[in-house]
Amino acid sequence: MASNNNEKISFKGFILAITVFSVTVFGVGGLQCENGFVVANSIKRIGDEITMIQVCCQDITCGPGEKAVACEEGNPYSSACDPCETGTRQETRTSLSTGSTSCELK
Repeated sequence: MASNNNEKISFKGFILAITVFSVTVFGVGGLQCENGFVVANSIKRIGDEITMIQVCCQDITCGPGEKAVACEEGNPYSSACDPCETGTRQETRTSLSTGSTSCELK
């Protein structure tokens, strides 16, 4: 019986450690990034499944006619400026930090 109590205490300690680690690493409000980096939504593909994940990306500012594209998971410096597709436009600057990452229909 004492063995079960020790296991329960160990499990509670484990849960407490995971909670403290999560709050420390991810912050209370979610993912936190270093200066110059922003939280962005990125697409993760596993087989046929597509999932949106949050990643820390280097912030970039793109000129008119371009849209800001979030980095790939594991490569925070891969943020890019992609040209707008045919039939769309972007007349202002876009950046990951402002969340303006798409082109509008003409």
